[in-house]
Amino acid sequence: ISVEGFITQNKKPVSIDLNGKEIKKIGALVKIKKKPDPQLYPGAIPFRVKNFPLVPVANFLTVRAKFKDGYETSATIRVGRIAKLLYAFETMPKRAKGINRWALIVSNEDYEDPKVQDLLWAKNDVNAFKSFLTDPNGMDIPESNILVLSLSTGIQPTRAAVIDGIKTIARYVEPQDEVFILFLGNAVLTDPNLHSSQALSLLMQDSQIDNIYSTSINLEYLHLILKSIPASKVNCFLEANLFTSNGGQLKRFLSLKPTAFDFEDDGNLPYVNFLFMGNGFKNNNSKTNKASRFTLNLIKALKGAA
Repeated sequence: ISVEGFITQNKKPVSIDLNGKEIKKIGALVKIKKKPDPQLYPGAIPFRVKNFPLVPVANFLTVRAKFKDGYETSATIRVGRIAKLLYAFETMPKRAKGINRWALIVSNEDYEDPKVQDLLWAKNDVNAFKSFLTDPNGMDIPESNILVLSLSTGIQPTRAAVIDGIKTIARYVEPQDEVFILFLGNAVLTDPNLHSSQALSLLMQDSQIDNIYSTSINLEYLHLILKSIPASKVNCFLEANLFTSNGGQLKRFLSLKPTAFDFEDDGNLPYVNFLFMGNGFKNNNSKTNKASRFTLNLIKALKGAA
């Protein structure tokens, strides 16, 4: 990213750094986009840093300046979600001729609400699915085209971050492209007897059981935002521990049976395909490095075995 600002002390510092890295471009000749008001800050000295490496776990940028008289000053800003999500592509996304593929992996391993079960072993599914996506014998997707929201990447899959992640991918895709999305986490059926896409809510890292409707993402809304991706096809795979909610508590939903969800669809692209597996994690073991049966069978199916 690029960082720029100005010093209001009306004197050049003997040293200035950004997160400990020396800032070399400083002085009256340095051009910045947002210039200070000369009446409020007469003699302000601009500085600029280009191509500063932003890492996902670094939420703050701090500029420190020291002056000849011993005076020191600093300023800190918080890095927003969008900047961190764009960085998570690692390099500029690669576009080849013809059909390009993109992927978003959402892994809810450490929930904020203590009432929601953590799924620390979901990282095994992340590793297995990402390896398949990047494998030349798999989907052969460049790593730069894969966005992972998980505990391991330092970008927690909050409700807002997941929505931003979908919008981030939507910025790069073209009409002939294909998108893969894998959700790993918990889900709640708000009404098990209602075969409505609004009755199934996916719990994100910051979802609250006492406030499911505004802190989770229900299937109807997920379908709606996936339809906003300007691609030819969006494949969404949902693997979840399935619960019902009663009085702010979760109870495992055991009476699993095939359920069809209907969406209002105008027939326009992209085609959105859902594959949902409830309680896919319940027999998994956090002490192993093995992915769940759902993910392993999903990979086999995508390879053409089913």
